[in-house]
Amino acid sequence: MPKPKLTKTGIPYLDFAWNVTSGCSWAGAGCDNCYAKDLHDKRHKALKAGKAMPSCYGEPFSTIQLHEDRLQAVLTRRKPAVIGVCFMSDLFHPGVPSRFIDQVFAIMARCHQHRFVILTKRPKRMKQYIEGLFACARAEHSARAERKVPYDDDCVNVMLSHYSNLDVDRKWPLSNVMFGTTVWDQASADENIPHLLHTPAAARFVSYEPAVGLANLNQIDTEGGVYHALNGRVSVEGRGMAECAGLDWVVMGCEKLAGNNPGRPMEWDWAADVIIQCGKAKVPFYLKQLDVNGRVAENEFQGSGGLDCPDFFNLGGA
Repeated sequence: MPKPKLTKTGIPYLDFAWNVTSGCSWAGAGCDNCYAKDLHDKRHKALKAGKAMPSCYGEPFSTIQLHEDRLQAVLTRRKPAVIGVCFMSDLFHPGVPSRFIDQVFAIMARCHQHRFVILTKRPKRMKQYIEGLFACARAEHSARAERKVPYDDDCVNVMLSHYSNLDVDRKWPLSNVMFGTTVWDQASADENIPHLLHTPAAARFVSYEPAVGLANLNQIDTEGGVYHALNGRVSVEGRGMAECAGLDWVVMGCEKLAGNNPGRPMEWDWAADVIIQCGKAKVPFYLKQLDVNGRVAENEFQGSGGLDCPDFFNLGGA
């Protein structure tokens, strides 16, 4: 049996994709015209028509599939790389068991030479999972501080088994994992970004794509206050301003359909507003794609320095 390999990807800020799950379901208007669903549906139809296709296309996109055979793909690559995790599905979909996510995190913890990028439309579950994982590891570490062998609980092993010491507070969150969430308008930003900001993480980003509505990332309204996500501050009525986690990166782009055609319209002014906001906050911004005269222009909007990424992507220290 051939060794599992990482998938090359056309996403500019990634070297490879690590698609250990397949399938997803609708999570909001940002999922309309989903590229992953469209591709899967076409290949599913082709397989049913007798064409040779990978077995994962034997199931419809609505079926969540776990590809345990692909988990080892990362371990076979020693050279540092930036790797996108489940960019064709969602690692934190409710159909993905926590024990499977445990395995993914265990491997990311072991492969400290790589940078892993996780993007989800379900940041609430991501936050709950990460908080639970951390709490479990700290409790076990505190109770068995002198233990030097693997624990029975896989959740604890995710945190501890691949480190030479058991310094949980210093080793968590994993320094080589960036968490991100997708937004597409103000309502989705108000819903998703607070969960992301409250998720323990080495770095956080927002993928404002497809941008089908205006979103002010420094005006995230919630019942608990107004988050200024780019500045790392939250305004709470009656309490004034307080510091909170902020965004380390923003990616933005219009909706792209098959044939490089634009989908729902994205206004130039939306991009201009976010560019100004990010510039003032000194947060790296990447305008991935934009509708220019009826075609989707990609990677044409950066300065001579090329893709504007945060320090997280620097592999030199890996």
